[in-house]
Order: sequence, then structure tokens, then C-alpha cells
Amino acid sequence: MSMPVDELIYRFEQLLQRSLDDKEMEFIGWLNLRLQKQAANPYLSKRSKR
Repeated sequence: MSMPVDELIYRFEQLLQRSLDDKEMEFIGWLNLRLQKQAANPYLSKRSKR
């Protein structure tokens, strides 16, 4: 009864979109992008103090 990760993420996003407004969705999208960049480059967080 396992689902592919993409399917889980898709369903989760559908739930979020129903319960959050556009500003919150925008923030989550921005945060997700930051996390992906940081995961791709682990030294990013150490170098920049912001």
C-alpha cells in the first residue's frame, strides 16, 4: 500500500493549497526552493551568515 514519493508530495500540496492562502503558499514555495538549494550545496549555510 506504498505510494511513490511524488504522489505523496502532490497530495500533500493539494491539502496545503486548500487550507492556506496565496501568501503562505508563496512562502512555502520560497522555503522549499531554499531547502533544495541548500541540499544541493551544503556549504551554502556555513558561508553566508544571513
